[in-house]
Amino acid sequence: MPWQNAIIFEDVVSGNTVDALTDILTLDTRMVKQVSIGFKNTGAVSCVLRVTSKTKKGGVLSNIEVNDVTLTAGSTLRYFSSKFLAETIISTRSSAAGVPTTYSVEYVYEKTH
Repeated sequence: MPWQNAIIFEDVVSGNTVDALTDILTLDTRMVKQVSIGFKNTGAVSCVLRVTSKTKKGGVLSNIEVNDVTLTAGSTLRYFSSKFLAETIISTRSSAAGVPTTYSVEYVYEKTH
């Protein structure tokens, strides 16, 4: 069975946005076939979301998968990838300076070993 040599990773991360774009979650997605990430703006004002990938863990070359999408209060965004990537990075910031909001990120992926 294919899942016998696999480990499922899943978790929820939440916090508050700040004015500067800030990495809030970095997933080691080496040896991962699929990753699913759900982002929800749980606050009362808009925030900005970015998803970046790297082909080498800790590398300097990156690719923007989701580029600065504004999420209104209460809205969600789902990101799914079956690309072979070393890292998947979720970043967020407040959409207006000095006006933070809250967020929640849920993710799940299967890692083979």
